[in-house]
Amino acid sequence: MVDKAFIHVGFMKTASTYLQKNFFASISDNNFKYINNVDGFREILNHIRYENLQADKDLLKSVIDFFDKYKNYKIIISSEALVGSPYYNYLNRDNIWNNLKLIFCDISILMIVRKQISYFDSLYTQTLHEGFHQSYKSFLNIHHGLFDKHKPLSRNAINLNVKSQNYNEFYNFFSSKSFVSNVKVLPYELLIDSKKTFLKTIAKDFLKSNCDDIVNKLSNEDDKPNKSYSQLSVNIAKIFNRFMVSNHIGGIRFIPQKPFFKTFDKIYKKSNIKLFKYLRGISARLTLRYFLQGFVNKLNYKKPRYMSNESYNKLMSIFYESNKELDEKLNLNLSRYNYY
Repeated sequence: MVDKAFIHVGFMKTASTYLQKNFFASISDNNFKYINNVDGFREILNHIRYENLQADKDLLKSVIDFFDKYKNYKIIISSEALVGSPYYNYLNRDNIWNNLKLIFCDISILMIVRKQISYFDSLYTQTLHEGFHQSYKSFLNIHHGLFDKHKPLSRNAINLNVKSQNYNEFYNFFSSKSFVSNVKVLPYELLIDSKKTFLKTIAKDFLKSNCDDIVNKLSNEDDKPNKSYSQLSVNIAKIFNRFMVSNHIGGIRFIPQKPFFKTFDKIYKKSNIKLFKYLRGISARLTLRYFLQGFVNKLNYKKPRYMSNESYNKLMSIFYESNKELDEKLNLNLSRYNYY
């Protein structure tokens, strides 16, 4: 077994990509090894997610051997997949952590949460980016004013069990593991409020290192995150996604994701004329998402609102007690961000 790992588990839509690309990958402390960028990690991750390592000793040994190469380092892993998928009602969470127990003697966890209604809104918009077109109510399984349980995925729609986004339950789940020595929880909203405090807290309370160089560098950068779809872009996406060709979504679909790419690619390969190479490069970027975010959003950006205030309040009331209990345990100041 490997002595120690620091695992950032997400959740989705809580700046995971930002942390992976800008923070974890830039830590200059030679005692740490950010493992995500190592060749072969993705395959190992899939073994942890989907296999029963207890039943396959040879596979378990190969996974341990992979990490054992870095036994002289403090291993950092950042993967939302290690908490399971909300689209599958976090179905494989137990299997994942049973596998991790066989690999690491001790694990520290970083769990970043986001106010549930903001999380659901962002996750729904992400499904539109991915080509789905179901309504928000269908996505959240709202029927006759009630929130139904998760249903098995179809090729045309995905849905959630909203009650599964109980952060207090996740905290209890991780804390109950004998091989987990630390569970650090942070609200995503703290990053919006104070990037420096957010990053410094991760360094100090999760990694137990100051990381001042990278914290100060990132804190001074003026990041301009991409705006998500506007209300108009959402409306257009829900219509066109019904007809956009997709490898993972069913239905009658005849509009290519990149409508002009094949044409210019074919012409360039036949003629070898640089103009068509240039046009091929441009057409490779001309997707529906590129058009909506690059052009439609700029016409009149209005943040999408998927439900009435009354419906949003009803949704948040589901998590009032659990969010409050988590806040009382950890002093996260969640009331400031209207978690309860």
